[in-house]
Amino acid sequence: MRNRFHSLNGLLFNDKGFAFIAVITLSWLLIALSLSYFDVTISEMRFSRSSENSLKAEAVAEAGVEETLWEYNYGGGDFLSSEGWSGSGTKTKTVDPYTDASGNTVGSYTISVANWNTSSPLVTVTGGLAGGTVGTGTQAVVKTMLKPRPVFSSAVKTKSEIEFSGNAYTDS
Repeated sequence: MRNRFHSLNGLLFNDKGFAFIAVITLSWLLIALSLSYFDVTISEMRFSRSSENSLKAEAVAEAGVEETLWEYNYGGGDFLSSEGWSGSGTKTKTVDPYTDASGNTVGSYTISVANWNTSSPLVTVTGGLAGGTVGTGTQAVVKTMLKPRPVFSSAVKTKSEIEFSGNAYTDS
């Protein structure tokens, strides 16, 4: 069988050489697309992990807010040093490690309560994750202002029914 030659820009290519160059070009194109796809996949995985860690750090910080709410509403609001609080003008407390119900270390948080002896203290809680994640900057800061709980949560409360007589009524 005789070789057939084609001229392209002054260069000679036979049919077999052209097929080889086409296969190599297509292979490089597919490799480039595959690497691009893997890069997008890895970036998405990193973003998902970062989002998950941010949400976990926020949950740890919210645990610190819950502890502060309990102290303010049910613990007397005095933030005693015997309960781990320190400072005089601004009360602070660090919980490290913070563990879940199973005893696994989740992270740590630091609470700062400014104006703790007024009617509206400002609470700032910084929470971070355990296992070296705090070193990578996975932290969350939650700020809130506390208000005292009302003495009575409702106007009338009963365990059973109420019977009105005479001119008594209620509008809600």
